[in-house]
Amino acid sequence: MKGALIMCAVSAAVNLVGWLASRHIDRVGLPKRLHDRFVERKPNALPPRMRRIMTNLIGQHLMILIGFTLLEDHIPVAWPGLFTLAVQSVVLLLADDFGFYWGHRLMHRNRTLYRRVHKIHHEAYAPVPIEYFYNHPLEPFIGSIGLMPGLAAVYLIWGNVPLWTFMIYFLWRVGHELVIHSGAWLPTRHLPLVAPMRHHDLHHARPHAGNYGSTLLIWDRVFGTRVPDDRPAPAEARPTA
Repeated sequence: MKGALIMCAVSAAVNLVGWLASRHIDRVGLPKRLHDRFVERKPNALPPRMRRIMTNLIGQHLMILIGFTLLEDHIPVAWPGLFTLAVQSVVLLLADDFGFYWGHRLMHRNRTLYRRVHKIHHEAYAPVPIEYFYNHPLEPFIGSIGLMPGLAAVYLIWGNVPLWTFMIYFLWRVGHELVIHSGAWLPTRHLPLVAPMRHHDLHHARPHAGNYGSTLLIWDRVFGTRVPDDRPAPAEARPTA
């Protein structure tokens, strides 16, 4: 039960930060120096969407409580060691992101799935951070089809899945989702191999063109679905005099 409560607290804290940032952006917009959207956002679009977002978040926390409580014997709270933590996190990241790419691509290529499931998320065509969770209840299950094999691999190799591994992976995954739905020109764009905000913002502006990857750029490049971004960066686009 301890692990379940810790994970719920971590999730609640991260999403609270995302909601506070979203509320500010939705009301007053981004500072000019950070603004980097392909499509302009209408102000005050968030409140009507909060009911769905909150319903999804409550569902997520219930699943965390149930899942971690049932499997607590296999999720030790003890520190696993830095090297083990790093390797396990990379395994989860690669497996989950690869699965997300194909699940996301399927939801765009299959007209029925797009119309009945994924189209809801794209109603937030110029999203704020917390709108990463503005979606159909089925979508998180499709998007996380790679996570289960990743968890299975960690369990088979190490005999358990430490709580620390879950937390680090979760913080990275949700933190990145908040960033790529922010519309903000942030220093995280310099992280090598990691998809920047513009990559996903272009996907929201042109939903069926490509850019189906979430965390890593490699999948869109390897499988030919990368959408070129030829638009100048904000600093380059502004007059200097």
